[in-house]
Amino acid sequence: MAQPETPSLSLLILAFFLGIAATNQDGPYLDNNSPTKSTADHHDESLLLNSDSLPIFLEEPQDSYVVKNRPAVLKCRAAHALKLYFKCNGAKNVETSKFEFVDPQNGVRIMEAETNVSRDMVEEFFGKDKFKCECYAWSGRGSIKSQSATIDVAYMKKTFEENPMSTRVEMGHQTELRCVPPVGVPPPRIYWLQGAQPLQPDTSVLVSTEGHLLIGEARAQDTNNYTCVAENIAAKRMAQPAEVIVYGKILLSLV
Repeated sequence: MAQPETPSLSLLILAFFLGIAATNQDGPYLDNNSPTKSTADHHDESLLLNSDSLPIFLEEPQDSYVVKNRPAVLKCRAAHALKLYFKCNGAKNVETSKFEFVDPQNGVRIMEAETNVSRDMVEEFFGKDKFKCECYAWSGRGSIKSQSATIDVAYMKKTFEENPMSTRVEMGHQTELRCVPPVGVPPPRIYWLQGAQPLQPDTSVLVSTEGHLLIGEARAQDTNNYTCVAENIAAKRMAQPAEVIVYGKILLSLV
């Protein structure tokens, strides 16, 4: 009776290597321990150096304020753009100054754009939303739009919502001078003067996150005039000084 034919050793070895080749058919084998550049970094750099790609924003306009009669300045910068311009509230007729150059380090063509938003432009806008502008970069491959930048008119009213009041406090006790600043855009920050000098907070005297002055354990040296100051990019307001008088206990002895 004939015996079944046993595959030769050479055929088995050939089949083994064919199996390995089939397993790695999607790409070359990579050593997991070999250093490789991150996909995101490589992708961004390749796009920047690829002149056939869509434009890429290198700088986008940021939220800004019109201060008195000084306009808000919006800036935008893009690579691979043939046109760069601003639209405000959907209108394209926004005057834009442009400048372009070639980056000497990588040979990439860069275009910059800048526009001024005046107080009249913001105040004459009657839309439901706030005054917003976007930057558009265009090339033969297509166009992209930047993030929106909101423009407000900065101001601060003259009257404090709550003025600090003078007070007397017994030594070792606590007291509070409340201060609520005038309404303003952007919201004003608060700081205090002790006498004529900026207050230096310590373990006993500090300013709360709401802007109120807190004296934890009153000391003799805390007797002074305290002034609440509110300030933003549009104005600075000073409340009327409040006097804090620290007094000690009077001990009466019986004879």
